[in-house]
Amino acid sequence: MNSEPDQPGAARASWLDRLKNWSRYPDPKSEPAPGHRWPSWVCWLVSALLLFHVTATVACELADQWATSSLTRQVGRWFWSYIVLINQDYAHAYFAPNPEPRTPVVTARLRFKTGGPYHDVRLPDKSTQPRIRYVRQIAMAWHLTHESKEVDFAKHWYWARSYAKHLCRAHPDCDRISLLVQWHRAPNPNKLLDAIARSAVPDYDSDDWFSPPQLIGEFACDDL
Repeated sequence: MNSEPDQPGAARASWLDRLKNWSRYPDPKSEPAPGHRWPSWVCWLVSALLLFHVTATVACELADQWATSSLTRQVGRWFWSYIVLINQDYAHAYFAPNPEPRTPVVTARLRFKTGGPYHDVRLPDKSTQPRIRYVRQIAMAWHLTHESKEVDFAKHWYWARSYAKHLCRAHPDCDRISLLVQWHRAPNPNKLLDAIARSAVPDYDSDDWFSPPQLIGEFACDDL
């Protein structure tokens, strides 16, 4: 039996033909594919929701950058309620290229009924993994700190009371919780460069970069 030599285009379809076959909708008269396809109206609805989500995220991200305009800020305001609802109202401008000059660090000081030594819980905790949880802890510390600046803070205690209640449940022997805030200032670049030049490890948590502790709330676990 004679065999024809294999031709490059006969043995397999070209990449262009494969792309066309992959993107072409199946023939309605052919056998249905395994599973159930979404109705067309559901596909359109999901596409519209995805388009809205991407547009809202990009618009608010651009509106909160350090180099922005009145137009981008106005567009960002249209979607701001949605971004707050999904807890994504932290633009990258908070971290880079010009981050805030200081970051709040909240320490919860737990005192126990047994009268033993107190235990400190820090927000944010440097050992937290994965790192997205570390970012969320920064956000929590930000809420606790800025809530304390409200006029009616002592009447509401929304974030602080909720956080203290959580700690009391996590530590059943806890009797009282004090919330302290310190501001971690951006380290002096010259001192960091000097430490690197001396082959020393820069101490980013040195007391030189922290403000004195300030009490922002105190709670008794029996009252929560």
